[in-house]
Amino acid sequence: MKSRWPAPRPDGSSLPAISSRALYASTPSGDVVAIDTRTGRELWHVTIPPDPDGKPITSLGDPEADGDLVVVQGIRGEVSYGRPADSFVTALDATTGATKWTSHQPDVISARVSGRLVHCETNGQVRTLDAATGRLSWSWPENTPEKPEAARMDVLPGIILFCRFRRGAALTALDPSTGNELWTLDLDAEHVDHVIADPEIVAVASRTGPDDTSGLTVVDRATGRRLWRRRPKNLHTDLTIRGGQLCVCDRTHIRAYDRVTGTEIWRHPLAAPRSPAFFRAEGGLLLVSMTAEAADGTFRTVIFDHKGRAAHTLRLPAPLTPAAADRGVVFAVAGNLDAEAMALDLATGEFLWKTRVAKDSQLFYANDLVYVWGPTISALDPATGSPV
Repeated sequence: MKSRWPAPRPDGSSLPAISSRALYASTPSGDVVAIDTRTGRELWHVTIPPDPDGKPITSLGDPEADGDLVVVQGIRGEVSYGRPADSFVTALDATTGATKWTSHQPDVISARVSGRLVHCETNGQVRTLDAATGRLSWSWPENTPEKPEAARMDVLPGIILFCRFRRGAALTALDPSTGNELWTLDLDAEHVDHVIADPEIVAVASRTGPDDTSGLTVVDRATGRRLWRRRPKNLHTDLTIRGGQLCVCDRTHIRAYDRVTGTEIWRHPLAAPRSPAFFRAEGGLLLVSMTAEAADGTFRTVIFDHKGRAAHTLRLPAPLTPAAADRGVVFAVAGNLDAEAMALDLATGEFLWKTRVAKDSQLFYANDLVYVWGPTISALDPATGSPV
C-alpha cells in the first residue's frame, strides 16, 4: 500500500496511543482518529456525539489502546462547582472505530485500559470497568467521596498504586483484578511527583511544606513495608531503576542508591546546580541530560556506566530530551526553534543521524519506526533517520 507520510495531524489533537495497527489521537471537540502505522493513511475518523439532552463534548482525554479496544474519557457540558455535567468513558473498536460502549462515571480524570479491565481515576476514587461491557467491576474506596479530592493513579503490571492527598498523602496498593487493598502507607508528604516500581520495590518522590522539602521513599512492593527513606534537597521528579540501582537527581548531584538498602553507590556533581535532568537507562548504561546551561554556555548530556563513571560527555547547544531507547540507541529531540531529531549510540557516544524537525515536535518509537509528532505526523527509519 502506498505511503502517505507525512500525515496530517488532527487539529488540537492529543498525544497518540500507538499499537501495531495504528496511531490513535483525540481532539478536544470529540474526534478520534486512527492512522495506519506503516503508511500514514487514515483508517477511520469518528466523532463522539452530544448526549441526548444536547450537551456537547467540551473535553476529551488522551486515548488508550490495548488489543481490540481504544478507550477515551471525556466531559460533556460545563463544569459546575468543581464537577462536570457529564463525565464518561467510551470504548471504540480499534479496527473500525465503532462504539462498543459508553459508561457514565463521576469525575473521571483518566482511563487506563489493561487487558480485560479499564481503570478510571476519579477525584478520590478508583473505578474499574469490565472492558467488554463497560459495567462497573469494582471501586475503591467503595463509596464515592462527597467532595472532589486530589488523587493520583499509577497502573503498573500486577498492581495499582493510588495516592490520595487528604490531610497528607497516603499511598495505597490495590489488586487490579479485585480492587482488594494490599497495603497503605502514610508518606508524611503533601504531594507526590513520581512513582516507579519493579518486581520488588516501589519508589516515591514527594514534596511537603512551603519550601517544597523533598522526600524519597522506597517500600517493599508485596507488603508496603518501608525499606528506606531519604530527604534530598530539591529532588527532581525524574527517577529511574537500572539493575539494582535507583537513580535520582537533586539540587547538586546525580545519585545512585542501592534500591533495596538505600546505600549510596555513586554520585556525580551537576554541571549547573539546581538543573533538572532527564534519565534514560538502556543496556546497562544511563543517559543523563541536563536542562540548565553550564558555565561554558553548553548543555551537558552524560552517559554513565554502572559504577557511575562518565563514559561519554556531550556538550550540546540545546538540552537533549530523550524520548525512547532500543538496543543501545536513544532517540531524542534537541532544540526548540531549530529542533533536531537524532539517534545516539550509547556505547560510543556518537550520533548515528540527525534530522531537522518542526518546533515542539515529540518522538515515539514503536513498530521499528520513529514517529515524529509535530504539526504533521511523519515516520523515520530508525537506522538512518530517512523518511519512510
